[in-house]
Amino acid sequence: MAENRIAIIGTGLIGASIGLGLAARPNRNYEIVGIDRDRTHARAAKKLGALDREVGSLEEAVERAGMVIIATPVVAARRILEDVGRYLVPGAVVTDVCSTKAEVMRWAAEYLPENVHFIGGHPMAGREKSGPEAASASLFEGAT
Repeated sequence: MAENRIAIIGTGLIGASIGLGLAARPNRNYEIVGIDRDRTHARAAKKLGALDREVGSLEEAVERAGMVIIATPVVAARRILEDVGRYLVPGAVVTDVCSTKAEVMRWAAEYLPENVHFIGGHPMAGREKSGPEAASASLFEGAT
């Protein structure tokens, strides 16, 4: 059974903006956990309030997570999808914000367990700056 944790893998502009938007929800009943290969990004996202907790391993990030958001470049998504499957709870929802879909959808079908739901995404939003410091809770408002 999925738990009340949302894991964000990748805490740059997009991941941190998602975290800020989720953190701003009134009466929220979930924990937001984040991980980034650049721990300074994850720590900055936590300091901004985009994360409740920054962790150092994929296992720790996704264990007991009802939702996992992959906010990384496409080149990192394959390895992440390969690695996270073994730690996901039945019924978890996994989504991504990668810029292309064909490969990511194929990898999700190949690597994720059948009792996990994958929804491919590609938000059309961004800024001229990058990194968690440029994140905004309203980045996706009015975006497609």
